[in-house]
Amino acid sequence: MGGIEPAIKVKKNSSGKAHCCYPRKVAVLQQLSDFDRWKRSISYGHRWIAESVFSSAMKRMFGEYVMARRYQNAVKEMFLKVSLYNMFMGMRL
Repeated sequence: MGGIEPAIKVKKNSSGKAHCCYPRKVAVLQQLSDFDRWKRSISYGHRWIAESVFSSAMKRMFGEYVMARRYQNAVKEMFLKVSLYNMFMGMRL
């Protein structure tokens, strides 16, 4: 696909036995041996930064919906909203 690897935090009592999924076994063993190193190696926890910008700031400012019906126009509308958001944030400083 796009070269994106899943980064799913496992439970503390997860088993490292590979019943049928070797990649899961590797992920469990890496997390249980040194969770902080695993977290840094895959940038775990960085997604919330982008989500907080969209959920709190942009949705409050511009609303949750895209008004355009055609995909091409929806993309333009989102670019415009992001540009306005960046301009407003630049004026705050």
